[in-house]
Amino acid sequence: MSRQTLKLPFFLAAFVFLCDQATKFWGERFLNPQVIIPGILKFTPFYNPGFFFGFWHPKYLKVITVVLSCLVIYVTIDLWKKSRRRHGLLAAGLGLVWGGMLGNLADRLVLGSVFDFILLWRIPTFNLADTALTIGASFIIANILFCEKDRNEVK
Repeated sequence: MSRQTLKLPFFLAAFVFLCDQATKFWGERFLNPQVIIPGILKFTPFYNPGFFFGFWHPKYLKVITVVLSCLVIYVTIDLWKKSRRRHGLLAAGLGLVWGGMLGNLADRLVLGSVFDFILLWRIPTFNLADTALTIGASFIIANILFCEKDRNEVK
């Protein structure tokens, strides 16, 4: 296992975090509601005070978000450490999840809500961090389901 493979999720997480924060910075300052593809894609600034696509608004949201983020990062770092065969799919999935999670966590801690601006068809408004989280989680699940050697070796 090369050092580059071991570091891949951490570099990818940093890259995703920086890109997410840059797009949110741009969106907050310069973005006006704009239809890109009628009926399919629109950019529209929205501050999401909730959790899970804005549907859940618990009283102690910041505390819950920090605790859940720390828990997910701890569990996934443990998964990465225990995996004897670190596939690129797992590395990419972990990096995307960590970067997306940290991007939204930073918004929540600094702004009190998450800045979303992409409205795609009937999906609730989202951002780059949400996209990274979704794709990353899909990669991790695919790795668990389809990389037989990892599934047998992780104990």
